[in-house]
Amino acid sequence: MVTALAARLSVPIATLTMADIKQTLRKNTVSAAGVFGVPSLLINGELFWSVDGLDFAKAYLADPSILASGEMQRISPCRSPPQESEAARY
Repeated sequence: MVTALAARLSVPIATLTMADIKQTLRKNTVSAAGVFGVPSLLINGELFWSVDGLDFAKAYLADPSILASGEMQRISPCRSPPQESEAARY
């Protein structure tokens, strides 16, 4: 399977065993540990994931302020914990 994929991508199979290539793959795998779904897009520090998130990512690219609305801040599961003054509302 790997051999067929390498051939299809015109990547010499020997390249896949090179130490620097393996190190880059390990580094990229570790950095992807926070990924929630596939595909995942990181745009200006905002993470969009899954096919369902593609339209939202497009909307964000058209208008980044979409995430700054009060409602988006309220429902964001990744936002910081509420401050004491906010906690009374929840």
